[in-house]
Amino acid sequence: QGVVTRIEVVLLDEITDPPLAAELGETSDRFVIIDRLRSADGEGVIAYERSRIPALRAVRAAVADGQASGSLTTMLRGAGLIAAQGEQWVEIRRLSVDEALLLGRTPGDSFLWSRCVTRDAEGALVENVESLLDPGHFSLHFQFAQTS
Repeated sequence: QGVVTRIEVVLLDEITDPPLAAELGETSDRFVIIDRLRSADGEGVIAYERSRIPALRAVRAAVADGQASGSLTTMLRGAGLIAAQGEQWVEIRRLSVDEALLLGRTPGDSFLWSRCVTRDAEGALVENVESLLDPGHFSLHFQFAQTS
């Protein structure tokens, strides 16, 4: 909130991941991977985001056009993937040696871990994203509303 951040794409690829497809109930096991680091001026890296998006033609075109370094929500909307529902899990996790190295932190530091699976109005997968978030920069606020 109100913090200017920079985004660095650290991995951009297309993969086959049958276990993830099975877990998510997807018929296709092809995903576009977009792994990004988010940094705040003077604060270093404050988030590591690992997105897995269906490898649709429109998604691949958006990635080829360089849109992965901007707002993924905007990129996904432009590709026709509009989140209408989802689930999110959040817990505290200690950083592994590799995660700490990537984030410029100490192994064992506590970070918020979040997994969010979003789907469109028909239930098709929009995005599966896991994030490691510096708790000094992120908080959670949920709003619930009953729909008829």
